[in-house]
Amino acid sequence: MHKRFPEWLEASRPLSEQARRETLESLRAIERGYGNLAMHWDVDRFEKILDNLQYTRTDARAGRPNPTPLEIDGDLCAGIARYRDALQIYREFMRVHAGPVHAVWKTVVAWSVVALPAIVVVVALGAVVVGLYSLGAWFFEILFGADAGAH
Repeated sequence: MHKRFPEWLEASRPLSEQARRETLESLRAIERGYGNLAMHWDVDRFEKILDNLQYTRTDARAGRPNPTPLEIDGDLCAGIARYRDALQIYREFMRVHAGPVHAVWKTVVAWSVVALPAIVVVVALGAVVVGLYSLGAWFFEILFGADAGAH
């Protein structure tokens, strides 16, 4: 969770102290269940998590199990809705406060995934070429003598 989110939540939302605390606790639970929220923001703006945080009264009547990795005591519909609401509030915050920084970071990560292997391949090929050249020079020296290359 972004370190400025609690301040933003208090300043931007007319919530009771209890509601703010529950929102923060819900986000911590989501992060424990789904992993780093910044990563999920970079990948799909929380779409997959929000899609997973769907559970209706029809699901409950049908006896469907909790579709999330989150522990929910009591009413699954209300519990999942609470997590979904907290994540939607956090998403609103991220749209304003984390967009450009995370976009740059995502670009750096994407380029490193592409560029790093390419750099490794180029360096390895360079080493092979230098090695072959050295090996060739060594064989040339053995076959024709040390003075043969000077003429």
